[in-house]
Amino acid sequence: MKKILFILFLIALKLPAFGQQNGTNQATSLCDGHWEFFMSDVAIKYTFKVDKFTGNVYQFVQREDKSYTWQLIERETSNIDTQKQDSINYQLFSSGLGIRFTFLLNTNSGLTWKLVKDENDVSFFSKIE
Repeated sequence: MKKILFILFLIALKLPAFGQQNGTNQATSLCDGHWEFFMSDVAIKYTFKVDKFTGNVYQFVQREDKSYTWQLIERETSNIDTQKQDSINYQLFSSGLGIRFTFLLNTNSGLTWKLVKDENDVSFFSKIE
């Protein structure tokens, strides 16, 4: 009987975990640091290196020879994309609901880009007007 009660107790402890969502919201930090790693809960291929001063975002990709590198993700230009010298100007955010809800924010102007793919399946940041 004690064994059954112990097993039921362990099961009861695990039940709240079943109701939790798989992903979590993530955002890069606005505290210190020029560079930051950012990894989505969705898949390892959505691992990014963010230059928070320039807004350049690099994706961790595998080359044909099986080695790895950082590939720049292009973003559309804008005349309100303002940058302060030697300061954090950008923040990356991704929702736990899917990689399609990944955004780059200019923290000075509020200009926002959404991570999308073109017809050739190449990722880029598209301006949100």
